[in-house]
Amino acid sequence: MKILSKYLGKPKGLLTVFVLSSILCVAIMSYRKGTVMRQQTQGNQRQAVLLSYMAGIIDGEGCIRLGKCSGKKTMESTRSITPKYVAYIQLGMVEKVIPDLFCSTFGGSVREERVPGHRSMWRWAITSRPQVTKVLKTIMPYLIIKKKHAETIIKFCDGFVKTSRYTEPTLLAQETQRREDAYRTMRKFNAVGAAAETNRENTREGEVIVRPCRKLQEVT
Repeated sequence: MKILSKYLGKPKGLLTVFVLSSILCVAIMSYRKGTVMRQQTQGNQRQAVLLSYMAGIIDGEGCIRLGKCSGKKTMESTRSITPKYVAYIQLGMVEKVIPDLFCSTFGGSVREERVPGHRSMWRWAITSRPQVTKVLKTIMPYLIIKKKHAETIIKFCDGFVKTSRYTEPTLLAQETQRREDAYRTMRKFNAVGAAAETNRENTREGEVIVRPCRKLQEVT
C-alpha cells in the first residue's frame, strides 16, 4: 500500500496505481492457482495409491461374479419369464477395517458372518448394476488377475436391456441369450478344472496324483 500511495499525488498517478494493482492481483491469482494445482496433484496421487491398493485386494481376496436365479419361486416372486442375472462384487475378511474402507469409498453394505468356533467374517458386497459398473471402471486400470472378469461384467451392465412379459419376443430372446453368454463366460473364468490329491497308501513321499473334478466348482 505504501508503494501505491506515493503515486497518488503525481501526474498520471491513478493510472499507475491501477496498473500496479492489476499486476498485484494477477500475481496473487497465479499463486493461488499454483497452490490449488499442487494440492490437486497431491490428492490425485494419494487417490491413485489408494485405488491401486484396493484393486490389489480385489485381485487377491475379492470376488467379481454374475449370479443366476432361475428357481420357480424366484421367477414367481419377480413375475419374470426369464432367469434373473445379478452382477456383484464382494470381499470377506476377518478384519473389519478393509470392508469398511470399501463401503465408505464405493458404497454397498458390510455384514458380519458368524461361524461357531471361528472368528467372525466381515463381508462387503455391492450389487446395484450402476454401482458395480462404477467400482469396476474406477479400479480397472489397476486390476491384473481379474481384469477380464471386470471387462465382462462392465459389458454385461452397460448393455443391459430391461425386459418384461410384454417385451417383443425377438428382443427378449436376444437379451436373454446375451445375459446367459455373459454368465457362462464368468463361470469359465471362475472354474477349477482339476484338483490335486495325495494318495498316501499307494504313492511315494511327495508324489501327487491329479484327477479331474467330477463337477466344476466356482471359486472367488
